Amino acid sequence: MPLERWLYTVPLRLRSLFRRELVEQELEEELQYHLERKMEEYAAQGLTPEQARQAALRAMDRLAQDKEECRDARGVNAIDNTVRDLRYSLRVLAKSPAFTVVAVLTLALAIGANAVVFGVLNSADSAPAECAAAGEPLRPRARALVCRRNLSQLQRPARSQPQL
Repeated sequence: MPLERWLYTVPLRLRSLFRRELVEQELEEELQYHLERKMEEYAAQGLTPEQARQAALRAMDRLAQDKEECRDARGVNAIDNTVRDLRYSLRVLAKSPAFTVVAVLTLALAIGANAVVFGVLNSADSAPAECAAAGEPLRPRARALVCRRNLSQLQRPARSQPQL
């Protein structure tokens, strides 16, 4: 997105996020303005004010959908919905403290157990390799480890078979 577009949209989105009541009021006023213009249009055609209002409401039957489309165009619905979900979950957790304690303790134990298991596996993986006894095969591991005792055998020049 070009810089000019960012400079235009970011303040509008922040305003929609932090000054929601004001933005909603402005949206309501704008849609009310359009409704009044339609009513004036129908009144100019000779309808009574009540008939003009009914005709304008029928013509703008998607008023609620238009509001939702305007809210979607702001691009802050995901953040707004997440905040609402968090508030709801905190209210529910506050209403049942026993469940909250059990859930928090379960998560704490699971996270602690995970940390211990990964810590043990990490220390076992990074421990120096023990040399196998003579004649005992080395077990393959993730990394190629060479025992220092057997290193001298690997460094000897290879002997070729005698030619027949």
